[in-house]
Amino acid sequence: MLRVVLVFVHVTGGFGVFAALAIEGAVLLQIRRATEAPQLRAALNTFGLVPRVGMPSLLVTLISGIYLTASVWGWRAAWIDVAFLALIATAVIGAVLTRPSIARLEKTLIRDDTRDSMLWASFIMRTFMLIGIVFLMTVKPPLNAALIAIVTAAGLGVLAALPRRTRPSPDSMVSA
Repeated sequence: MLRVVLVFVHVTGGFGVFAALAIEGAVLLQIRRATEAPQLRAALNTFGLVPRVGMPSLLVTLISGIYLTASVWGWRAAWIDVAFLALIATAVIGAVLTRPSIARLEKTLIRDDTRDSMLWASFIMRTFMLIGIVFLMTVKPPLNAALIAIVTAAGLGVLAALPRRTRPSPDSMVSA
């Protein structure tokens, strides 16, 4: 019975992680549409929900996942190792691309296309990686297939995140 409850808790924690990702996507749309500093400030204030939803959800997912791994799967299941490394990669991408860009936006309240592109690239890459992790959790493939799956997810994320060749719009700059 404990295992069933922990699987439920684990999956529910995953829902929370994706909920935080959805909030982040909505905030990025608000940032992109902001034409004045107050609009940008409001979007950045909303961004504070992302860690408040995401961190507890991630902790619940990790703790329940570690317990399930130790009690059910053991550390011999290659897909678990691959998924865990992919989760670390998503955290690194967020820390390197998202966090500094948001901090600069909060400090300057000036939006520019380069920073906007970095935020979207980070969001898209992490989304694809997390979908790849869900694939690994549901299919539970052997090592080679797990590596192919996560590399494919990461590669598709990078391709989807590549900047599009468009001219910047005249209202792409927001001043304080």
